[in-house]
Amino acid sequence: MLPFEFTENSVSIWLKSISQLNTMEKGNKLNQILNQLRDVHEEKQRLLPVLLKLTTPVIHCSTSLCCKQLEISDREKNQKIIKLSKLLLRNTALLFHAITFNKSLAPDQKQQCIFFFLQLTGIHLRLNCQYQEMPNETLWKKTAELYAFAKDNQITNKKTPHNIPEFTPLPTIEDTLKRNLLLSIIIMRSIDSNETAAILKFVDALFNKLALLEGLNKDSYFFWNSRGALPNSITSSQETSRFNIYLDTQQIFSFLQNKTNPTKLSSTLRNQIAMHLSGYKTLIDSQVPSPPIVLNLTSGYKNISDFLIQREKINRIYRASETLEKDHNLTLPIESKPNSASQPLNSAKQPAYKAPESIQVKYYQTQHEKFLILELNSSEILNGNLITLTNNKNTMIPGVIRRVIHKPQQTTQILIEKIYGQLSCHPVESKSENKKPIILINEHTDRPEALLPFHYYSNQSSIWINNRQAKLEKLIEFSNHFAHYKINFTQE
Repeated sequence: MLPFEFTENSVSIWLKSISQLNTMEKGNKLNQILNQLRDVHEEKQRLLPVLLKLTTPVIHCSTSLCCKQLEISDREKNQKIIKLSKLLLRNTALLFHAITFNKSLAPDQKQQCIFFFLQLTGIHLRLNCQYQEMPNETLWKKTAELYAFAKDNQITNKKTPHNIPEFTPLPTIEDTLKRNLLLSIIIMRSIDSNETAAILKFVDALFNKLALLEGLNKDSYFFWNSRGALPNSITSSQETSRFNIYLDTQQIFSFLQNKTNPTKLSSTLRNQIAMHLSGYKTLIDSQVPSPPIVLNLTSGYKNISDFLIQREKINRIYRASETLEKDHNLTLPIESKPNSASQPLNSAKQPAYKAPESIQVKYYQTQHEKFLILELNSSEILNGNLITLTNNKNTMIPGVIRRVIHKPQQTTQILIEKIYGQLSCHPVESKSENKKPIILINEHTDRPEALLPFHYYSNQSSIWINNRQAKLEKLIEFSNHFAHYKINFTQE
């Protein structure tokens, strides 16, 4: 049963009654109320004034929780505080979504609900940026529903009055959506926590330079599927969907290119964002003239994990054979031991394993050490996907596809950013929640990382590898194909 009636005065009295509680207790009380309000059906038309009254306390409590977590050294307790901070914002936003379609609300009230939803979602996104976590798919699905409703009712560019000083000063639904979209595509890549404040200021200042288009043009490198998907980079299979809204970032890129335009971004981050928002055009144009090298390309999480597992099986067989041969040689008379032309098999001489799904590609260098260009005849290549390149000497280069360009004569050119480190792959374990093999980078070092199939993961959640528990520490990047995390193996 709710501890207040559906009036602003009754809500105010209840809020005063919890004002003396500590931050965690207050947060839990507020979240409990939000969950109860979600189950209210017969009184839904009376929820709006209650939600309007709760919005400021929710934002204040969320902010206080973020400050409190700075005082906590225990990572798991810290993550619980961050989770509650974000949950308050998410649950309040979803309540605004739930009542938007109520027939008893006036058109200006429905507009207010959509605006409040987008503002709360924006604060939630800011916390994702601050704590380097994945965006919430549910909030983006609800954003799509509300934006479609706003467009149908021609209210996307109408000013929405409010008295919430904690909201970013954006006058319309479309402005708020643009800000959320720009922030979302920027934080697809890892942002140093020291740069978070600068990123947020940058997005708040330049969101209005983002153009939303119904048709694809040459300056569109990102899209948002208005049926609910996360904003993402354009891939070759999504260029013609009528549900896509294309994001033209050319004006923002031009702003960054002009070094006289001030930002609080470091030069490294400024260049990284400029490359990202321009579809890496300058890197593609920096191909070094040279004869191509022919390599084998494997793409896609499943194909790569299958390839790594099979490759390791073959390596183990050769290592075992090599050990047996060495042991046998020790027992031979000196005159019967093999000469230098017949050395025991080693990793450099063993036959290379070629994945069945691999295709031959031409490899070209660029002027940037971290990037390379490939040419191939297949069009079955998706932007943001994982790849591995191998040669006939078992050398392997892992990477991520940053750009796909279809050329005349059915030739495809792709830009790859290398992943540095040694890859290994481990089958799924029964006590783990993940259902696919896990790819590790630099497993046996003090800075291991994990590549996981695309899914929503939260920081400090566990994965199990060879009966060892590892915690997801920080999101490095994600696409609609995978998530890349820094991990930490717990002490056994």
